[in-house]
Amino acid sequence: MGHMTVAQAAAKWGVSARRAQVLLREGRVKGATRLGGHAWLIPGDAEKPGDPRRARRTPSETLHAELEVLSATLEDPRGLPWDNPDVAAATVADPSMRMLCEGWLAYLRGDFDGVKRKFQSISDGATRLYASSLAAAAATSTGDWALLRDIQAHCREQAAAGGLAGSIAEWAATNVNTGAHVPNMIPDWVKNGDFGHLPVQLRWDALYRHARWLHHEKKTEAALAAARVGLSFYDRAHGITSPGVYLRISAAMACSQMGRLDKAREYLAEVMDDCMPLGFITPFAENSPHLGGLAEQVAGQKYPALCAAMEAQARQTIPNWMEFHNRHAKKHVTPLLSPREYQIAKVAVSGATRREIAERFHLSPGTVKNEISRIYQTLFISGKNRKEQLARHIL
Repeated sequence: MGHMTVAQAAAKWGVSARRAQVLLREGRVKGATRLGGHAWLIPGDAEKPGDPRRARRTPSETLHAELEVLSATLEDPRGLPWDNPDVAAATVADPSMRMLCEGWLAYLRGDFDGVKRKFQSISDGATRLYASSLAAAAATSTGDWALLRDIQAHCREQAAAGGLAGSIAEWAATNVNTGAHVPNMIPDWVKNGDFGHLPVQLRWDALYRHARWLHHEKKTEAALAAARVGLSFYDRAHGITSPGVYLRISAAMACSQMGRLDKAREYLAEVMDDCMPLGFITPFAENSPHLGGLAEQVAGQKYPALCAAMEAQARQTIPNWMEFHNRHAKKHVTPLLSPREYQIAKVAVSGATRREIAERFHLSPGTVKNEISRIYQTLFISGKNRKEQLARHIL
């Protein structure tokens, strides 16, 4: 009779490997024995089981079962390999997971329309819920508010239902809300760093979002500590992972804000050496306003061609993130400044002197004085407490 692997059983039954895992976990394959992890010993003559309960099974019950299997699969800390991520993504057997991996690579390269196409091609409900986080960020970057509203509505619906789907839906929704810093739309678990309700594989990413919240709240030392906690578990050998990229950038942001510029450049140089050869410019473009010109400095020295692409992406996408912030937050962030002016303004309101700003941006103190005067004129700021007035325009 012999035995089959999960992949062989899935091919025989005409289902995805994940669906076969669901059938096995539910005990509906006669004679199947679990060997540990995701491995099973399946009789070679085992037929695809029928589902007499299907008519009685609600969509939420089906989604929960699929999410349990997907979450268990994603518990593996390994991401895509650094040397051939595109080849690895293309060989993922499950079609929905393949779309998710390819969409993630497209996002890192700034191909946001490609991300949205991949998202629309995912038919599996569990993977689509996970992919909502990525698709929402792509929709925001391109100003596709219709798609963003659809994603947010779906996440709210799932969050209201509670359970595993609710936790993942709430996690997906926090990506844009935290990135654009809309405090009234960020749940307490992000603010407090309490991730116990999330599946294990999402807690590392949630730590990055917590660090971003702390950074926006100007709790810079706490933001750096949170990033370092995450990085203490980071192992480059695990491959490309979103937290592995973004936690290093978060640490660079905190060091930059604290005036520890050499350490900030060290973090940026390390993560750029990983990302830039693969064309991954998005993490730096979307965070450039918070790095005070350091992203452009480091990329300009090491990867000048990609630096130009990064700056171009920032000019196109950051105004859309500001628009989202302005729609939903009580504080108004100005889209009138150029990315360079915005960076100088952000460093200025942090308390840096003109000389320190000049050293940061490789300008003369006189040029900095003229730049700041121009910023005040653009925003119609005059009179006393000009820095306090400027701070109200800066995210």
